Amino acid sequence: MKKYLEDKIMKITNAEVKELFKNEFDVNLDDYSSYEIQYSSYDSENYSCQSEVDKYGGEGRGEERWNISRILNKKTGEVFFIRFDGYYESWNGSDWSNNDWCIVQPREVKVVQWF
Repeated sequence: MKKYLEDKIMKITNAEVKELFKNEFDVNLDDYSSYEIQYSSYDSENYSCQSEVDKYGGEGRGEERWNISRILNKKTGEVFFIRFDGYYESWNGSDWSNNDWCIVQPREVKVVQWF
């Protein structure tokens, strides 16, 4: 996680993200519910997309489920991150059909744990 805190973050809007995915990777984020988008990495001349740089959920963790993808601008070295939200059902596995995603940034936080 520390290496992502050192990334140079790109300022980008949701509309610009949709356009970038459509033009660079031929992916429609309005219909990302397919399994392939969640678990695939994409590459073009200008951008690369690495999926599952972080994730949460699945069996034994309740219904909450999400994946983080890292998108790199190869020319500037800037990056941005997208969180794809879904949910987990024990009888069906992970489901991404809610089409819910947002731009996120890594942030280091202090956590207190009890042992």
